Amino acid sequence: MRTGHKTLISMIESAEKRGQSKRGNWQVTYWKELKHSSIQFGYYRIYHWGTLVLEITETENHTRHTTEYAKSYVYGESVSDARGINAVLDYFGIGKKRYTYKPVNGGFMEVE
Repeated sequence: MRTGHKTLISMIESAEKRGQSKRGNWQVTYWKELKHSSIQFGYYRIYHWGTLVLEITETENHTRHTTEYAKSYVYGESVSDARGINAVLDYFGIGKKRYTYKPVNGGFMEVE
C-alpha cells in the first residue's frame, strides 16, 4: 500500500497559498475564518470527481500557539477515494483509523 499521495499533498500546499487547487479529477479548497481575536479556523475540503470526500477543520489558538486538525466529514465511493483520504489524514496527523473500499464486503468503510 502506498504511504503518500504526492499530488494531493502538493495540492493542499498550493491551496493554502491560493485558496484552491485543481489537478485532474481532484480538487482542494482552503479558507480561514477569524472566530475570536485569539482563535482562527481553517477549512480544507477535498473533492474527487466533484464529490466532497473529506473535510478537515484546522483550529489555530494564537494564545497557546497551537494548531489542531480534526476530520469533520468523510465519504468515499472507491479505492482511490480511500487512498487519498488516508494520505491526507496521515499528512495532518489525524487519528489512527484508516479507510478502505471493498465492493463485495460492504463498500467504503473505516478499519483499524
